[in-house]
Parts: sequence; C-alpha cells; structure tokens
Amino acid sequence: MADNVANPQSLDPITAHNLRVMMIDCVFWSAMFGLGESYFQPFGVALQFSPLAIGLLATLPPLLGAAIQLLAPTGVRAVGSLRRWVVICVAMQALSFLPLVIGAMRGHLSAMLLFAALTLYFAAALSSAPAWTTWVGTLVPARMRVRYFARRSRLIQIAMFLSFLAAGYALEFGKRGGHEMLVFVALFGAAGLARGISACLIASQSEAQMRDQVERSISWPGFLAELRRLPAIRFLLFAVITQFVVQVAHPFITPYFLQSRQLSYDHYVIAMSAIFVAKIVALAPLGSLANRLGAGRIMVGGVAVMMPIPLLLLHDGGVIYFFAVQLAHGAGWAAFELGNLLLMFERIPETVRTTMLTKYNLLVYLAMLLGSSIGGAILRFASESETDFSLAFAASTAMRLAALVLAAKLVRVAANTR
Repeated sequence: MADNVANPQSLDPITAHNLRVMMIDCVFWSAMFGLGESYFQPFGVALQFSPLAIGLLATLPPLLGAAIQLLAPTGVRAVGSLRRWVVICVAMQALSFLPLVIGAMRGHLSAMLLFAALTLYFAAALSSAPAWTTWVGTLVPARMRVRYFARRSRLIQIAMFLSFLAAGYALEFGKRGGHEMLVFVALFGAAGLARGISACLIASQSEAQMRDQVERSISWPGFLAELRRLPAIRFLLFAVITQFVVQVAHPFITPYFLQSRQLSYDHYVIAMSAIFVAKIVALAPLGSLANRLGAGRIMVGGVAVMMPIPLLLLHDGGVIYFFAVQLAHGAGWAAFELGNLLLMFERIPETVRTTMLTKYNLLVYLAMLLGSSIGGAILRFASESETDFSLAFAASTAMRLAALVLAAKLVRVAANTR
C-alpha cells in the first residue's frame, strides 16, 4: 500500500497521473484557503464590522451557498460530466475574489456586498464538493484510499500553514506601515489566481470510470428515510450535531483574539497556526489509527478532544498558551475531518453520494448558522465586556459535552454494522 502511494510508477499511467494531479491541486487549493478564506473574518475586522457581523461571515454565506448547491445534481446532469461541473464551479469560486480585491483597493466594502461575494464563493465551493467526492472516489484505488487521503490531507495542512503564516505576517507588516488594505488586495488576488490554476489542473484529470455510472437522485423524504433505515450512514447526523455545538463559539474566536485580547496579527498568526501544525503532525498517525480502530472511532475521538477548547481559551495565558490550546484544537479537528471523509467513501454508495452530500451540506450549514446565531445572541444581549465571549464559550463547551454523550452512539452503533 505504501509503495503504491509513494511510487506512482507502480500504477497504470492514468491512475498515476490522476493521483499526482490531485496532490498538486491540493497545494493550490490550500494556498487559496490560507491566503483567502482564512482571512475573510480579519478582513471584516479591518472593515470595522461588529463582532456579530464578523461571526456571521463564517456561517451565513456558507448557509446560503449550501442552499444554492442543492442544484448541483441537476447541474451535473445538465453538463453531462462530474469533472466538467467541478471545473465550472472552481472557476466561479476563483472569480468570487474579484469583489474582495476591488473592495480592498477602495478601502471600503459594504456588508451586503461582502456577504454576496462570500455567498458566491461558498456556493461554488459547496456545489463542487459532492461531485468531486463522488468523482475522485473512483480515481483512487480502494486499497490505498486511507493512506493516500491521510497523506494528501497532511500536504494540505502544510501548504495552508505556510500560506496562512505568510499572509499573517504580511498583514502585520502592512498594518504597521499603513498599507493593510493593499496587503488584502495582494492576498485575495493571489488566492483567486491559485483557484484558477486549480481549475486547469482538475480539467486535466480523467473521468473514464464515471461515464458508465448513473447518478441516482434522492428526495428529501428519501434522504431522511435512509438516515433512519441505515445505521451505517448515521455518522452524518453526528457530524451535523457536532457542527451545531461547535459553531456556538468557533466563529467568534477570531474577534475574541483580535478585539478582546488585542492580539497583533503576528501573535494572531502564531495562535491560529497551531491548528495547522497539529493537523500536519497528527494526520499520519491518525491514518494508521483509522485503519486499526475504524474511521468512526477516530471521528468521535476528535470531537471529545475539541470539547473543552472554548473554556481553555478564556484563560489569558499569553500567545504561547493560546498556541498550546490550539494544538489540541487542531488535532481534534484533524481526527473529526479525516474520519468523516473516510466514512463518506466507505458507507455512502457512489450512485447516491452526490445527491446525499448536497443535502447533508445544507443540514451542516443550517446547524452552523443556528449555532452561531445562539453564540451571537449571547454576545449581543450580554454585557459589552469580555463576559460576552465567556458566556458563549461556556455554552458551547456544555453543549459539546451533551452532544458527545448523546450522539457518539450514532457512530459506534454504525461501526458494529460493518
């Protein structure tokens, strides 16, 4: 298995090309994320939006994008190709950075226009994701899937870490020189260019195995019936519940660091980069653990690690302390994300994967908006002091514990049906 991943020459030429291109593409995707998406909320801070508006940047545009991506199966059928649909969506995602570049050049962007641009960004991203997951599931041989995606995820985290770090220090340098918005212009322009290169790379991959496959459509009642009938796919419910309880606090970590704790950009980068560092270090052993223990147990374990994080962040132990807490945070996210991805490949049939994941995405972002709305309501109606964040973070911790106790069995029971 390891030889196949490390040595593409041992595979047939088409498969070797596909695996190689997917590895290269993930670097450009990561650059887009590290230079662009990671700084949507700091951009809101620079535009002097309120903490509530900054928190909603992380949840409202994704929710609207998730609603739009319900049209993805129809779009795939219309263009007649999963790959072609993914390329179109990725190109649209690249173009969504243009309003951000223009706004940063002007030094002003209304909340409505920013939310509209981010809605396009997430609509394109989420519309491509289910089709991409279905498509690449046929490109990577099953015998090497766990190790390949663990290695690919690790490369993603390395590239995101480096781009996030470079962007953060560039912003700190620009802010000190009075050119903060000019740096945002460069960052968002580079992010859009990186995504444009991704579109070209994705277009170069094969799709021979998908031509004979018929994608079956599932209605909402059918999707909910499948969740009730098949224990093996109830991990999707666990993922939705997890996103709900996490988002009570997670969207407000950035304003908490930058506004409440008054961290400089360089200290903010150090604190947040710990998540990337943890994922880089953790993904290799997590891949091995997933092979031995199962992806479901890895997923539940990740949520358990993330459970106390909001309360731990409330202690002002300085940037090194925040870095240490975020290390644990990143390890938990890595376990949750890897387990969730592997379970999607293992338990959702390819013929219904695209349509099921579009509906799952909408449920996830509905849960995220609900969670962030609860956190935002606490921030809005509590006092104007640090207590705002304390109450939201404490509420999220309590809800994570309750959700873990109630929902972990959704994955454990399903594991016994394999």
